[in-house]
Amino acid sequence: KKLVNEEKGFCHLLDKGNMAPPFVPAVEVMLQAAHSGKWPKDAEAVRRLKVAWLIEVGAALDKKLDGTIRHRILGENLIVVTSNKDFALRFHVGDMRKGVIGNLAECSSWLGSIAVSNPAWSPGVRLAKRWVSAHLLGDIVPDIAIELLMARVFLNPGQFGVAPVSGSSAFHRWLQILAAHDWNEDPLLVSPDMSFSEERSTLPPMAVISPKDPSPSYWTKSGPTWIE
Repeated sequence: KKLVNEEKGFCHLLDKGNMAPPFVPAVEVMLQAAHSGKWPKDAEAVRRLKVAWLIEVGAALDKKLDGTIRHRILGENLIVVTSNKDFALRFHVGDMRKGVIGNLAECSSWLGSIAVSNPAWSPGVRLAKRWVSAHLLGDIVPDIAIELLMARVFLNPGQFGVAPVSGSSAFHRWLQILAAHDWNEDPLLVSPDMSFSEERSTLPPMAVISPKDPSPSYWTKSGPTWIE
């Protein structure tokens, strides 16, 4: 159905129905290349090589999934979207501990090890993210902050003595930490063997510090603010 008509160089809207396409947030994926002396020294050559690798990855996924996806290169990223547009991936080529994606990859790898050791971690995280979204806080509280708070539940069981064994129990403890912690006075330390001696005023309102932070409370610097 035609929604726009061009007349004398101007576009006129004919119908307002179904104008907004669905929003599908892309899942970030970082590819890390093995270190080798064969890599070129020139930065532009390295960039081109990374893009060529992403092109090959896209072609391989298309072949493997038998045309059920669409992919294209945007800048230095590979965007992969399913044919029905309900799932999207954004591939980058990077290095651990370098840049936002590299730091996120290292932190996610660490959280993955916690998830493997504690089967209740993943369902607990899903419940926590659902709760945050239901309270319209999804754009304020970063996903990684939710996951780090859940990691605290398992790494430091506190009065319970042992880690939870079900997602609902993990979520209940997560809520207790969120409500009981004095965010005005102290940052939340994810691991029990951590310490923090700097001024609280140097940290964001929701200060969560993990062993994988490039800088203290790195993952919650973007929000929430005191007003939010």
